[in-house]
Parts: sequence; C-alpha cells; structure tokens
Amino acid sequence: MEHILLLCTWVSRVWIGSLLSSQINRSSITILAEWLYVVINQNMGCKEDLNRSMEYLVFTCWFIWRARCDAIFNGVKPSPFKSNQVIITALESFKHAFSSLLLSSTIPNSLPRGMHHLALWSPPPINRIKVNVDACWKRDSLCGKIRIVARDSFSGCKAVKSVWVHVSSAGMAEALAVLEGCLLAKCLQEQEVVIESDAQGVIWSLNSPSLSCD
Repeated sequence: MEHILLLCTWVSRVWIGSLLSSQINRSSITILAEWLYVVINQNMGCKEDLNRSMEYLVFTCWFIWRARCDAIFNGVKPSPFKSNQVIITALESFKHAFSSLLLSSTIPNSLPRGMHHLALWSPPPINRIKVNVDACWKRDSLCGKIRIVARDSFSGCKAVKSVWVHVSSAGMAEALAVLEGCLLAKCLQEQEVVIESDAQGVIWSLNSPSLSCD
C-alpha cells in the first residue's frame, strides 16, 4: 500500500505538486498511516484547516488509486499534473454539492456560535479567471500557509499553489495570500482577474478610496 499511494515515482510527484506540497522521504516511510499523521499535523493551523487537509488527503488517495487502475486496465499513462487538476476539480464539486444540500435544508437565521452559512463558489465572467486565496496561521510558531486556486469561467483549474510564510499575524498571512494570488495571475499572463478571499478586513482595505498605490 505504501508503494501504491506514496513511493511510486509518479505518485511522489502528485504529492509534491499538490496543495499540501508534501515531500516524500523514502528512507523514513514505513507505514502509510504514520506518514498521513505527520502530514495532517504539519497542515493543522486550526480546525477548519484540519478538515480541509483531511478532505484533500482522502481525495488525493482516491484519485491516485483511480489513475493507477486506468494505467493498468486501460493503458492510460498517469500524469501528476493532470491528477492534481482532477483532484482540485472533484473536491470543489464535492464542496459545491454539499453546500447546495445544506442550503436546501431548513437553516435557522441564527446559527449556534462557531457555525457559519456556507458560501457557494461562483465562476468569473467569460474570458476572466478567478483566483481564490486562503491562509491559516499559528500564533505559537508565527508560521502560516497560503493556498491558491485559479479557475476559469467554466470551473477549469488553471493553476494551484501552496506557500509557507512566517508572519506576525493572521491578517498579514491573509494579505500575503492576496498578493501571492495576484503574482500567480501575473505568471499566467492573465489581465482580467477576479481575486476572492474570505478575509473581509483585507478586502475592505484594498477597496478603500484612501489606499495609496505607493
């Protein structure tokens, strides 16, 4: 199982190119469960981030298995880049379906403390891309992680990126996430871009008339 989901050469490239940016140290891996435990702890900034990491690990393992089956039974050459694109698209589709199911139920206007209404992802206008950015941050270590996904108006994944940062606050991490999203759009040579973030303070600051470009 360790070889199938971790140690195979093309599988290692899937993990390295994933949003988790997980390196595979062949000499230290003996049990798959132990490696998963280490990866989860490395990406555990908060409960919400833990849930995202768990979802991503499950989807990645499943699509690695599917790609391997396609290679064996259908002669389809596995591609790490394509696998990561499929994983991102499938995970977003899952979240969209789950959000739709939840919102279609009767939800009270006043939710218990700590719970929030789920927001549905909406595609950008035609000929534009939307760059979704998010960040988590640990107060004790001052370390954070930025995750970025760029998609077109047909929900096609254009690029994904994950960056570790060392900053003094969660707000700084969120601000850097927006900056990294802009830089990714520039690398893609996109001119018409929509940046989406759940950090209201950062967005309000960027939209403020008093903001200086200097």
